[in-house]
Amino acid sequence: MSLRRRSVLHAAHSFYGPEEGLPIDFPPALTLLKWYPVPANSEMTQSGNYHPCCRGLNALETCIHKDGYLRVEAYVRSKGVPVGYARDGAAAKLWKVAEGCMKPASIWIWQTAYEIYGWDMVTSALIHEFGHCKLYESEGIWEGSIEVERKANEYGRKHVPPDLVPALYEEHRKFFLKSYETPWTREQCLEAHQQWCTQFERTEPHY
Repeated sequence: MSLRRRSVLHAAHSFYGPEEGLPIDFPPALTLLKWYPVPANSEMTQSGNYHPCCRGLNALETCIHKDGYLRVEAYVRSKGVPVGYARDGAAAKLWKVAEGCMKPASIWIWQTAYEIYGWDMVTSALIHEFGHCKLYESEGIWEGSIEVERKANEYGRKHVPPDLVPALYEEHRKFFLKSYETPWTREQCLEAHQQWCTQFERTEPHY
């Protein structure tokens, strides 16, 4: 039995029927990651507030943001939760950043979502999804509601070492909880994100 959640802006979740498979790459043993070639800044013209220093996972260049993401990914995988990457066929959904499956526990990331949000926000989404896995493991809760989303935020922060949690984790999660007040389209999300970034871009080097 597989309990799979569909993430809408890391917050609203529903479940796939057999006709709704998401293109995702998990190696057979669910232990290794496959890195796909990353398109060159395909979303950057849509949102100008990404971190200019951020690059794709398979790029030689790195930065504090990408390094932080990789540390969290390694930690989550060390706890027995596989992390995979959505394939190119799912690129239209990359603005949603992350999705997860509760049984068996697994998480997948749109590895080009950093082009919109920067790696810190993607890291927060990964921690949130890990929180959902821990919440289901502890309490058997997986139904999508704003209360469950808040609880997953708390579980994620609780189960990840403090030094791995982005400084603006709480702000990142508050931003995506807004999708429960009014469901967003892709365009509305990008516009809201640009407005959100203006709160931090002058005072926070890593938003």
